[in-house]
Formats: sequence, structure tokens, C-alpha cells
Amino acid sequence: MTSDERQLEEELLEKLRGLKYEHRPDIRERAALDKNFRAKFQALNRVKLTDVEFDRLLAEIVTGASSPPPTPSATATTSRPTTARR
Repeated sequence: MTSDERQLEEELLEKLRGLKYEHRPDIRERAALDKNFRAKFQALNRVKLTDVEFDRLLAEIVTGASSPPPTPSATATTSRPTTARR
């Protein structure tokens, strides 16, 4: 790492500290980040998510992926009477 990169990194870290972010040396890979996020989310929302629910949360909220649309058999269709306008 060059001195310019190191200086830029230090400036960024200082800005983050000013915003009350905390350096977590134990979070060094995605799995640890997900584990921490899950624990914080569950504590703040007072819920206990199943693995399937947590995967859906990550897919929909964190990564922005949407769930596939429901299958036609899963949706109920209702017929509405039509009214003629004059």
C-alpha cells in the first residue's frame, strides 16, 4: 500500500469514527458480517429468524433482489361485476 493510499484510508476511517462507526476486527469476511447483521437485526426487532427468513431478508433488503412473483395457483382470482358507463 502506498503512502497516498494509506493516508486516504486513515482519513476515511477517521470520518467513519466521527459518524460513530466502530472498527470490528472480528468481521473480516462476508460470513462474519452476515452473522453480525443477523444478531443485530434480531435484537433490534425482537424477532428470531429462521435460516429461510434470513436468506430472504438478505435477498430482498440487502442485495435488492426481489422475490419471484407468486405462481398462478398461489394467487386467488376474484371476478368483479362490471358496470356500464354512459
